Amino acid sequence: MIVLKAELAKRLMQSENQQNLERAVQEIADVEATARTALAEIREAIGGYRSQGLAAELAHARSTLDAAGVTLRWQAPSGGLPALTATEETVLSLSVREAVTNIVRHAEATRCTVSLATTSDGHYALLVEDDGRHTIQHEGNGLRGMRERVSGLGGRFSIRCDHGTQLLIELPITSQQGILA
Repeated sequence: MIVLKAELAKRLMQSENQQNLERAVQEIADVEATARTALAEIREAIGGYRSQGLAAELAHARSTLDAAGVTLRWQAPSGGLPALTATEETVLSLSVREAVTNIVRHAEATRCTVSLATTSDGHYALLVEDDGRHTIQHEGNGLRGMRERVSGLGGRFSIRCDHGTQLLIELPITSQQGILA
């Protein structure tokens, strides 16, 4: 909408008609208001991920999947969730959110398993698996965004689509207190 209104304002400003110029000013005011609202919503969403954390995102995932008729199985690490940094928690939370969105929209799944563990080479490993029939033809913005966030932290991102989808996010453990038992 912002791009369309900006293009319209540009065309209107090229006119010497006073009415068109006044309308262009209104279109630019709408662009500004829309952009401010979008920015506030993005800040609120990101702030919510940081404050609520992975546990809250898993609870949200359960209710979303339940509503879609998909059973969620959470395999918690012994000792509970590790002490993640805010950035790690945000990346894992966003990954769970995107994976659940994809399962609901595309997978035609009945079951989903989410697990968190550590690897022998010092990574947190978040695995999201479903029993869906839909295969991924290409990575959309959501998967691409996940891959970029994980890569930005020096992590690994992989996805397999055989007998459902398996999404594996691996982030390097940045502190000793984060190591799971």
